Amino acid sequence: MEVDEGAEPPTDEPKAGPLLDDDEDDDLEKVNGIETDPTTNCAMIVTGAGVEPTIERCNFQSGNADSHTVVVKDHASPKIRNSTFIGGSGGGIIITHQATGYYDSCEFAQNLQSGIRVQFQANPYFINCRIHHQGDVGVFILDDGLGHFQNCEIFSNSKFGIELKSPQTNPTITECEIHHGGSGGICIHEEATGQFLKNRIHHNEFLAVWISEGANPIVRSNEIFDGSHGGIFVHRYGKGLIEDNDIRGNELAGIFVDTGAEPWIRNNHIHTGKQAGVYFYDGGSGVLESNEINGNTLTGVQIRTGANPRVVKNRIWNNDNGVLIHEAGMGSLEENTVFDNSMTNVFIKTEATPIVRRNKIFGSRGTGISVTDGGKGTIEENEIFDNAQSGVLVLSEAAPVIRLNRVHGNQSAGIEVSSKGDCVVRENRVFRNRFGGIMTASGSTVKDTQNQVYDNLDRVRKAIDSGHCLFSVSGKEFYPMHNFYRCITCNSSERNAICQSCIERCHKGHTVMFLRCDRFYCDCGADHLERSCCLRQT
Repeated sequence: MEVDEGAEPPTDEPKAGPLLDDDEDDDLEKVNGIETDPTTNCAMIVTGAGVEPTIERCNFQSGNADSHTVVVKDHASPKIRNSTFIGGSGGGIIITHQATGYYDSCEFAQNLQSGIRVQFQANPYFINCRIHHQGDVGVFILDDGLGHFQNCEIFSNSKFGIELKSPQTNPTITECEIHHGGSGGICIHEEATGQFLKNRIHHNEFLAVWISEGANPIVRSNEIFDGSHGGIFVHRYGKGLIEDNDIRGNELAGIFVDTGAEPWIRNNHIHTGKQAGVYFYDGGSGVLESNEINGNTLTGVQIRTGANPRVVKNRIWNNDNGVLIHEAGMGSLEENTVFDNSMTNVFIKTEATPIVRRNKIFGSRGTGISVTDGGKGTIEENEIFDNAQSGVLVLSEAAPVIRLNRVHGNQSAGIEVSSKGDCVVRENRVFRNRFGGIMTASGSTVKDTQNQVYDNLDRVRKAIDSGHCLFSVSGKEFYPMHNFYRCITCNSSERNAICQSCIERCHKGHTVMFLRCDRFYCDCGADHLERSCCLRQT
């Protein structure tokens, strides 16, 4: 091991400095700020202001379970290159009490505790290091620890790859590969901060990034993917700026937010997750702004159980549901583009009370907005168009306020209210919808005022007026709202809907019963009754 007190890197022929060698006498305890301490059994201690040795190609190991193999402290600033810290009974290296140093191309492996520990305003620089297979975390930074870690590979540690803890802890982690952590990739908690920039964080057990207990990091321009749990979890009053990340292919949600957490999540691409893209629950809030959220198996954005985020200027598309707000979820959705989702673009249910304002909502393969099962909220100033079913569908005792929207070009009705829905519908413009403008089922209540309803295609009314079976315009894909009958003579049940045209032609002279006006396709036209539909044959 070569020691050089000069600040410059060593040449092939050392200028000065004694050598420390494994064969030196055991009673040699300190040379130029480097100590061996029989009481702690550390392999090396580097200590003191102005102590800046250069150390290369050394293998460090210690059998002391109560300490680290190498200790750097008290303003010391070594340069350690191409060295190994492997198999220690304690930790690999601790850098503490305002020490710094430059650590290049070193390997930290198979230590029973952390590979690297940084604390008490220490500020080391690590580059091109490999930190793996520790018995605890890979890198542990706490108690005002700082540091810069660049282009390191941190993997297969028993717990997290990196853990940050306590206020004023504030390192920078950049361009690192962090993967296969036993508890996850990164844990930031107890008001720690830190910057995580341009890293690849992947294939971790549980969560890739965990932010909790007032932690407030910057997580920017990372790739976070293929985790066996979720991507980022902001938990229990966690904060932070999460921006410009590519978050993809995680088994659960791309981002979770809960319990008083309030991060600012912006300009991320959150896609191809196995469940939700972003999931707010249990009182989580924060801002979700200008993200691209697509291709997630369940929902793009899910809000439930008292969560109250502001969701603004996102593009949410090609998920099963675009946005799902349920179980007393709240939140405001403003100026988003929500489109081309497989089921419903915006789904509000079970006592949810969001504000849905000034969004463009179109191209769903189901409805534009569905409000059901006691859902509430305010839907206002939106452009709702070109959805494969209704623009807005209200069902099952839901009670939203629907106002000042422009609803047009939808393949079913513009606004439909059914199944004891009770809502305010006012000052909307509803036009050029295929089945009609505003349609209300029996038993539902609509406070309908000052709407402009015009130029709808009215295919339901026109089919009935022309004596055609309603099935001719609906098929089995649509449920147009119209009068619903049963035929007592044919012994049809209340579950079999018969349209007015079929009652007048196919069941002429039969004993029939009007049931209600509601959404259905005609079971007579669909040949679900014993008697074939005569209108289908003409």
